[in-house]
Amino acid sequence: MNIRRLEYFLSVVDTGTVTHAAAQMHIAQPAMSRQIRTLERELKLNLFVTEGNRLVLTAAGRQFSTMAREVIATVRGTEHAAASLRTGRVESLTVATTVASARGFLADFIATTTTEDPALIVRTADHYAIEPMLDSGADLIISPAPTSRHLRSVDIADLQVFAYVPDGHELLDAGTEAVRLDRLCDFSLIVPSASSVSRRQFDAAIVELELEPHIRAESDDGASVIGLSSSGHGIGIGTEPPRGAVTALPIFVGDRRLSLRLFAAWRPEHFASAAILDLAHRAEDFLAQRAPSAEPATDSMP
Repeated sequence: MNIRRLEYFLSVVDTGTVTHAAAQMHIAQPAMSRQIRTLERELKLNLFVTEGNRLVLTAAGRQFSTMAREVIATVRGTEHAAASLRTGRVESLTVATTVASARGFLADFIATTTTEDPALIVRTADHYAIEPMLDSGADLIISPAPTSRHLRSVDIADLQVFAYVPDGHELLDAGTEAVRLDRLCDFSLIVPSASSVSRRQFDAAIVELELEPHIRAESDDGASVIGLSSSGHGIGIGTEPPRGAVTALPIFVGDRRLSLRLFAAWRPEHFASAAILDLAHRAEDFLAQRAPSAEPATDSMP
Protein backbone atom coordinates (compact mmCIF):
# COMPACT_ATOMS: atom_id res chain seq x y z
CA MET A 1 0.00 0.00 0.00
CA ASN A 2 1.25 3.51 -0.78
CA ILE A 3 0.07 7.03 -0.07
CA ARG A 4 -0.62 7.87 -3.70
CA ARG A 5 -2.94 4.86 -3.96
CA LEU A 6 -4.83 6.08 -0.89
CA GLU A 7 -5.20 9.48 -2.54
CA TYR A 8 -6.62 7.82 -5.66
CA PHE A 9 -9.07 5.87 -3.49
CA LEU A 10 -10.25 9.00 -1.68
CA SER A 11 -10.62 10.83 -4.97
CA VAL A 12 -13.07 8.14 -6.09
CA VAL A 13 -14.85 8.42 -2.73
CA ASP A 14 -15.21 12.19 -3.10
CA THR A 15 -16.18 12.31 -6.79
CA GLY A 16 -18.27 9.13 -6.92
CA THR A 17 -16.89 7.86 -10.22
CA VAL A 18 -13.59 6.55 -11.56
CA THR A 19 -13.91 8.89 -14.55
CA HIS A 20 -14.15 12.05 -12.45
CA ALA A 21 -11.48 10.83 -10.04
CA ALA A 22 -9.09 10.12 -12.90
CA ALA A 23 -9.63 13.62 -14.31
CA GLN A 24 -9.13 15.14 -10.85
CA MET A 25 -5.89 13.22 -10.28
CA HIS A 26 -4.66 13.70 -13.88
CA ILE A 27 -4.28 10.02 -14.77
CA ALA A 28 -6.00 7.79 -17.33
CA GLN A 29 -9.25 6.12 -16.32
CA PRO A 30 -7.90 2.53 -16.80
CA ALA A 31 -4.92 3.38 -14.60
CA MET A 32 -7.26 4.68 -11.89
CA SER A 33 -9.32 1.49 -12.06
CA ARG A 34 -6.16 -0.62 -11.71
CA GLN A 35 -5.08 1.36 -8.66
CA ILE A 36 -8.42 0.76 -6.93
CA ARG A 37 -8.37 -2.97 -7.76
CA THR A 38 -4.80 -3.22 -6.47
CA LEU A 39 -5.78 -1.52 -3.22
CA GLU A 40 -8.70 -3.91 -2.73
CA ARG A 41 -6.40 -6.89 -3.34
CA GLU A 42 -3.86 -5.57 -0.84
CA LEU A 43 -6.55 -5.05 1.79
CA LYS A 44 -8.54 -8.16 0.87
CA LEU A 45 -11.65 -5.99 1.06
CA ASN A 46 -14.39 -4.88 -1.31
CA LEU A 47 -14.40 -1.10 -0.92
CA PHE A 48 -17.11 -0.14 -3.44
CA VAL A 49 -20.38 -1.34 -4.92
CA THR A 50 -21.91 0.07 -8.10
CA GLU A 51 -25.21 1.93 -7.86
CA GLY A 52 -26.29 3.25 -11.23
CA ASN A 53 -23.42 5.27 -12.65
CA ARG A 54 -21.75 5.84 -9.28
CA LEU A 55 -19.49 3.91 -6.95
CA VAL A 56 -20.74 3.75 -3.38
CA LEU A 57 -18.67 2.69 -0.39
CA THR A 58 -19.36 -0.60 1.29
CA ALA A 59 -19.52 -0.67 5.10
CA ALA A 60 -15.86 -1.72 5.15
CA GLY A 61 -15.06 0.99 2.61
CA ARG A 62 -16.64 3.68 4.81
CA GLN A 63 -14.54 2.64 7.77
CA PHE A 64 -11.39 2.41 5.69
CA SER A 65 -11.96 5.85 4.13
CA THR A 66 -11.85 7.40 7.60
CA MET A 67 -8.58 5.63 8.36
CA ALA A 68 -7.16 6.60 4.95
CA ARG A 69 -7.86 10.28 5.57
CA GLU A 70 -6.15 10.05 8.95
CA VAL A 71 -3.11 8.36 7.41
CA ILE A 72 -2.79 10.98 4.68
CA ALA A 73 -3.21 13.81 7.19
CA THR A 74 -0.47 12.25 9.36
CA VAL A 75 1.88 11.87 6.40
CA ARG A 76 1.30 15.41 5.21
CA GLY A 77 1.82 16.68 8.74
CA THR A 78 5.08 14.76 8.92
CA GLU A 79 6.21 16.24 5.62
CA HIS A 80 5.42 19.75 6.86
CA ALA A 81 7.18 19.05 10.15
CA ALA A 82 10.29 17.88 8.30
CA ALA A 83 10.23 20.99 6.13
CA SER A 84 9.91 23.10 9.27
CA LEU A 85 12.92 21.37 10.81
CA ARG A 86 14.96 21.97 7.66
CA THR A 87 14.11 25.65 7.33
CA GLY A 88 13.53 26.58 10.96
CA ARG A 89 10.09 28.07 10.19
CA VAL A 90 6.50 27.04 9.50
CA GLU A 91 5.81 27.83 5.85
CA SER A 92 2.02 27.43 5.82
CA LEU A 93 -0.97 26.31 7.89
CA THR A 94 -4.39 25.23 6.65
CA VAL A 95 -7.31 26.76 8.56
CA ALA A 96 -10.77 25.19 8.41
CA THR A 97 -13.65 27.52 9.26
CA THR A 98 -17.12 28.62 8.20
CA VAL A 99 -17.79 30.91 5.26
CA ALA A 100 -19.12 33.49 7.73
CA SER A 101 -15.87 33.51 9.73
CA ALA A 102 -13.75 33.54 6.57
CA ARG A 103 -15.61 36.58 5.25
CA GLY A 104 -16.31 38.19 8.58
CA PHE A 105 -12.81 38.44 10.00
CA LEU A 106 -10.29 35.82 8.88
CA ALA A 107 -9.49 37.43 5.52
CA ASP A 108 -8.88 40.77 7.26
CA PHE A 109 -6.75 39.08 9.93
CA ILE A 110 -4.64 37.32 7.30
CA ALA A 111 -3.98 40.72 5.75
CA THR A 112 -2.30 41.78 9.01
CA THR A 113 0.20 38.90 8.93
CA THR A 114 3.65 39.21 7.37
CA THR A 115 5.95 37.06 5.25
CA GLU A 116 7.61 35.96 8.50
CA ASP A 117 4.34 34.30 9.56
CA PRO A 118 3.00 31.02 8.18
CA ALA A 119 0.81 31.53 5.12
CA LEU A 120 -2.75 30.81 6.26
CA ILE A 121 -4.65 28.76 3.68
CA VAL A 122 -8.42 28.80 4.29
CA ARG A 123 -10.86 25.95 3.68
CA THR A 124 -14.55 26.36 4.49
CA ALA A 125 -17.29 23.98 5.64
CA ASP A 126 -20.55 23.99 7.58
CA HIS A 127 -20.32 24.55 11.34
CA TYR A 128 -20.55 20.91 12.36
CA ALA A 129 -18.29 19.61 9.57
CA ILE A 130 -15.28 21.70 10.58
CA GLU A 131 -13.68 19.56 13.30
CA PRO A 132 -13.47 16.42 11.10
CA MET A 133 -11.34 18.45 8.69
CA LEU A 134 -8.47 18.02 11.16
CA ASP A 135 -8.41 14.45 9.82
CA SER A 136 -8.18 15.58 6.20
CA GLY A 137 -5.38 18.10 6.11
CA ALA A 138 -6.45 21.05 8.27
CA ASP A 139 -3.86 22.19 10.83
CA LEU A 140 -6.34 24.15 12.93
CA ILE A 141 -10.00 25.04 12.97
CA ILE A 142 -11.89 28.20 13.86
CA SER A 143 -15.39 27.25 14.88
CA PRO A 144 -18.46 28.62 16.68
CA ALA A 145 -19.24 25.09 17.90
CA PRO A 146 -17.53 23.81 21.07
CA THR A 147 -14.68 21.47 20.21
CA SER A 148 -13.69 18.02 21.52
CA ARG A 149 -11.88 17.90 24.85
CA HIS A 150 -8.84 16.16 23.38
CA LEU A 151 -8.07 19.23 21.25
CA ARG A 152 -6.15 22.25 22.46
CA SER A 153 -8.35 25.31 22.09
CA VAL A 154 -8.40 29.05 22.65
CA ASP A 155 -11.59 31.05 23.11
CA ILE A 156 -10.84 33.88 20.67
CA ALA A 157 -14.02 35.96 20.53
CA ASP A 158 -17.57 36.60 21.62
CA LEU A 159 -19.26 37.21 18.25
CA GLN A 160 -22.32 39.41 18.27
CA VAL A 161 -25.45 38.30 16.47
CA PHE A 162 -26.76 41.31 14.55
CA ALA A 163 -30.10 42.45 13.21
CA TYR A 164 -29.57 43.82 9.68
CA VAL A 165 -32.09 46.63 9.46
CA PRO A 166 -32.68 48.20 5.99
CA ASP A 167 -32.19 51.92 5.54
CA GLY A 168 -35.33 53.93 6.26
CA HIS A 169 -36.81 51.29 8.55
CA GLU A 170 -38.80 52.54 11.55
CA LEU A 171 -36.35 50.84 13.94
CA LEU A 172 -33.64 53.25 12.85
CA ASP A 173 -34.83 56.26 14.80
CA ALA A 174 -32.21 58.86 15.68
CA GLY A 175 -29.70 57.44 18.12
CA THR A 176 -30.78 53.80 17.83
CA GLU A 177 -27.78 51.62 18.72
CA ALA A 178 -29.37 48.25 19.53
CA VAL A 179 -32.69 46.43 19.44
CA ARG A 180 -34.50 44.14 21.85
CA LEU A 181 -35.33 40.65 20.62
CA ASP A 182 -38.99 41.01 21.56
CA ARG A 183 -39.18 44.17 19.41
CA LEU A 184 -37.63 42.34 16.45
CA CYS A 185 -40.45 39.82 16.57
CA ASP A 186 -42.85 42.55 15.44
CA PHE A 187 -41.27 42.34 11.96
CA SER A 188 -40.57 39.78 9.25
CA LEU A 189 -37.20 38.10 9.80
CA ILE A 190 -34.67 36.40 7.52
CA VAL A 191 -32.66 33.92 9.57
CA PRO A 192 -29.98 31.24 9.17
CA SER A 193 -31.14 27.63 8.96
CA ALA A 194 -31.52 25.45 12.04
CA SER A 195 -28.15 23.80 11.31
CA SER A 196 -26.20 26.97 12.18
CA VAL A 197 -24.90 27.91 15.61
CA SER A 198 -26.20 31.48 15.36
CA ARG A 199 -29.72 30.17 14.63
CA ARG A 200 -29.54 27.86 17.63
CA GLN A 201 -28.59 30.79 19.85
CA PHE A 202 -31.45 32.80 18.36
CA ASP A 203 -33.95 29.96 18.88
CA ALA A 204 -32.82 29.42 22.49
CA ALA A 205 -33.43 33.11 23.23
CA ILE A 206 -36.85 32.96 21.54
CA VAL A 207 -37.82 30.00 23.74
CA GLU A 208 -36.44 31.73 26.85
CA LEU A 209 -38.62 34.79 26.26
CA GLU A 210 -41.59 32.79 24.95
CA LEU A 211 -41.72 34.78 21.72
CA GLU A 212 -43.30 33.97 18.36
CA PRO A 213 -41.15 35.41 15.58
CA HIS A 214 -42.39 35.86 12.03
CA ILE A 215 -39.74 34.06 10.00
CA ARG A 216 -40.12 34.91 6.34
CA ALA A 217 -37.13 33.03 4.95
CA GLU A 218 -34.04 31.00 5.90
CA SER A 219 -30.60 31.15 4.29
CA ASP A 220 -27.17 29.84 5.31
CA ASP A 221 -25.39 32.41 3.15
CA GLY A 222 -24.78 35.51 5.27
CA ALA A 223 -24.26 37.75 2.23
CA SER A 224 -27.64 36.69 0.85
CA VAL A 225 -29.32 37.40 4.19
CA ILE A 226 -27.86 40.90 4.15
CA GLY A 227 -28.84 41.35 0.49
CA LEU A 228 -32.44 40.39 1.22
CA SER A 229 -32.47 42.84 4.12
CA SER A 230 -31.01 45.62 1.96
CA SER A 231 -33.76 45.11 -0.60
CA GLY A 232 -36.48 45.39 2.04
CA HIS A 233 -37.60 41.76 2.30
CA GLY A 234 -37.16 41.67 6.06
CA ILE A 235 -34.73 42.14 8.92
CA GLY A 236 -31.84 39.72 8.64
CA ILE A 237 -30.12 37.88 11.48
CA GLY A 238 -26.44 36.95 11.36
CA THR A 239 -22.86 37.51 12.49
CA GLU A 240 -21.19 38.92 9.36
CA PRO A 241 -20.14 42.60 9.10
CA PRO A 242 -22.83 44.66 7.35
CA ARG A 243 -22.61 45.73 3.73
CA GLY A 244 -25.00 47.58 1.48
CA ALA A 245 -28.04 49.55 2.61
CA VAL A 246 -28.40 48.09 6.10
CA THR A 247 -27.47 48.99 9.66
CA ALA A 248 -26.26 46.17 11.92
CA LEU A 249 -27.84 46.51 15.36
CA PRO A 250 -26.75 44.36 18.33
CA ILE A 251 -29.65 42.28 19.64
CA PHE A 252 -30.40 42.27 23.35
CA VAL A 253 -32.07 39.46 25.28
CA GLY A 254 -32.97 41.13 28.54
CA ASP A 255 -29.76 42.88 29.61
CA ARG A 256 -27.32 40.73 27.59
CA ARG A 257 -26.23 40.79 23.99
CA LEU A 258 -27.14 37.85 21.79
CA SER A 259 -23.79 36.32 20.84
CA LEU A 260 -21.85 33.12 20.28
CA ARG A 261 -18.35 32.05 21.20
CA LEU A 262 -15.65 31.49 18.59
CA PHE A 263 -12.89 28.94 19.22
CA ALA A 264 -9.55 28.15 17.62
CA ALA A 265 -8.58 24.50 18.11
CA TRP A 266 -5.88 22.06 17.00
CA ARG A 267 -4.26 18.80 18.00
CA PRO A 268 -1.90 19.39 20.96
CA GLU A 269 0.74 17.15 19.38
CA HIS A 270 0.83 19.22 16.17
CA PHE A 271 4.42 20.01 15.17
CA ALA A 272 3.53 23.73 14.84
CA SER A 273 1.49 23.93 18.06
CA ALA A 274 3.50 26.90 19.36
CA ALA A 275 3.04 28.86 16.12
CA ILE A 276 -0.69 28.06 16.08
CA LEU A 277 -1.08 29.21 19.68
CA ASP A 278 0.64 32.49 18.84
CA LEU A 279 -1.65 33.05 15.85
CA ALA A 280 -4.74 32.18 17.91
CA HIS A 281 -3.86 34.82 20.51
CA ARG A 282 -3.15 37.35 17.78
CA ALA A 283 -6.54 36.61 16.23
CA GLU A 284 -8.08 37.08 19.68
CA ASP A 285 -6.44 40.51 19.99
CA PHE A 286 -7.49 41.41 16.43
CA LEU A 287 -11.12 40.59 17.15
CA ALA A 288 -11.06 42.40 20.50
CA GLN A 289 -9.94 45.58 18.76
CA ARG A 290 -12.86 45.32 16.33
CA ALA A 291 -15.48 44.72 19.04
CA PRO A 292 -17.67 47.60 20.30
CA SER A 293 -16.13 49.24 23.36
CA ALA A 294 -19.33 50.21 25.17
CA GLU A 295 -22.84 48.98 25.80
CA PRO A 296 -25.62 51.08 24.23
CA ALA A 297 -27.66 53.24 26.53
CA THR A 298 -31.08 51.86 27.51
CA ASP A 299 -32.92 54.76 25.94
CA SER A 300 -31.26 54.15 22.57
CA MET A 301 -32.73 50.66 22.26
CA PRO A 302 -36.20 50.31 20.72
